[in-house]
Amino acid sequence: MFTPENATNDAEAFIHEWPEGSGNRYLERVWGTDFLLQFYNDLERTYPFAGAVKPTVAVLYRGLRNRWVRAREVVRLVLFLKRRGIPLTALTSAVLAPKEAGFSDVLTAFQEDEWEDAITQRFNEDPDFVAQVETEVKRLPENEQAIVAIPKKVEVGAGAGIAAEPGTTLGIFREDRELRAARARFAEPGVTHTVYGHTHVVVDGELEGRLFNPGTWLPHLDLSSPAVKAKIQAHGLTLDMLQDPALYVADRQVVHIIPDPPRTAKVQLVSAV
Repeated sequence: MFTPENATNDAEAFIHEWPEGSGNRYLERVWGTDFLLQFYNDLERTYPFAGAVKPTVAVLYRGLRNRWVRAREVVRLVLFLKRRGIPLTALTSAVLAPKEAGFSDVLTAFQEDEWEDAITQRFNEDPDFVAQVETEVKRLPENEQAIVAIPKKVEVGAGAGIAAEPGTTLGIFREDRELRAARARFAEPGVTHTVYGHTHVVVDGELEGRLFNPGTWLPHLDLSSPAVKAKIQAHGLTLDMLQDPALYVADRQVVHIIPDPPRTAKVQLVSAV
């Protein structure tokens, strides 16, 4: 509930009836679920390692520059971010007044210059890229083409490069919000420590030893680690490197909490092995 892409609108009301009075009940689907279902799961079918590389957005960015992320992935990313980031009224009006989309809509879609530069570089180095993007856009239904054509830039955020800030769930969102949420919890009576999960990134006693996250027990490749960054600088980020199981590590840690009444505790990150 402290990461907007994974949070429901109301923590206590996430089952909705639609249409009202119909008796049909639905679980609210959050941004992160849509991201996986509509975009990232398809990328993982082509590149099985994609879900285990952190930050996720670095895979897309480097893949775009190195020409192993296809035009289809770029178009689907633009479509997803625009669809999730525009008001319903704008979405409705766009669908009612459809406009054909094309390469220029994809080129100018990103807020960050580095993403637009990456697409321009890909165009300059790969003469077929524009035609491939145009083909993928034309394959979209009319309503989805209308969404791509909406003149709104999408913000991918921090993490396009290798030196992403730690702690991002998808690598697409700036991560101050987790620290802000923890500080807000500490302001409540009796709260001495905060333990988060889900973001898959180890946090060992940030905010003066009060914030923890055990990370993930799944093998993963951290593109922001010094050793991996050195290897990338020496050899570049290649598909062979991303598919090398020797580079993937599993940090199996747990947060150990020892209650120490009244309203205190000893908290530490320990190995689960």
